[in-house]
Formats: sequence, C-alpha cells, structure tokens
Amino acid sequence: MVRLLHARRAVLATVEVNDGQLRVTSVGPLRQLWFQGKDGQHLQTEVVLRDGQVDLRRSLRRTPYLNFMAAQLRSADVKEVLVCGLGGGLLPHVLSSWGIQVLALERSGEVLDLARRFFGLAPAVTPLEIQKNLRGRL
Repeated sequence: MVRLLHARRAVLATVEVNDGQLRVTSVGPLRQLWFQGKDGQHLQTEVVLRDGQVDLRRSLRRTPYLNFMAAQLRSADVKEVLVCGLGGGLLPHVLSSWGIQVLALERSGEVLDLARRFFGLAPAVTPLEIQKNLRGRL
C-alpha cells in the first residue's frame, strides 16, 4: 500500500527495527530511507532513479560524505572492502560497480530486504546478516 505524505512524498514501505522504524519514501525521481528513533527522524540514504534504475553518479553527488568515502577508496586502489552497516546500500553498490569486492555486514534482515527491493543493492555485493546470538556483542 502506498501512502502519500505532503501530496508529493509516497511511503513505499515501513518496517519496525530494534531501535525504531525505517521508512522508504519516494519523491519524484528520489527514493529515500528514513530512520525514526527516539532522537527524531534522520535521512539514511537517498538515491536518484533514472528509468527505474539507481543512477549511481547522480546519487553520489547528493550524498557528499559517501562520495568522499568512495573517492578515497577508489584512489587508494582498494580491491576488497568490508562495510559495516548497510543502510540503503549506495556505498557498496558504487564500490562494486567499480570492480571492488564488497562484503556488507548488517544486523537487520529487514534492512537487507529494503536495500534489495527499493535501492537496487548490487548482486555483486555479498551481504551477511549478523546472527542474532552475536548482536549483543558487537
């Protein structure tokens, strides 16, 4: 079910997680992942869609901190990366498109599902859900 917010923003999915709620929204060509917790609402990931696919270049330009991290890894000629915390998966997606092997650790199966369904998590990214019995130790 798609719900409209402010007449332009559609809510595509809402998922309860340990510390709050994740919400996927769509505004024109933008798809956003929001986290709602006790400290308020925070934008986690934002991607630009073009013809139904994530436009990696335009998406990176909208997220300067991810753009910086990706550029640093690319300039260092890194071949493998471990990403802790997947979010919408933009950084792993970009890195894998550059031929970097990516292992993404995520403690929430729900986040993995959202990254695949709504943010085009690249098939070349190897996601690994942290097992429930390890969550309290990490």
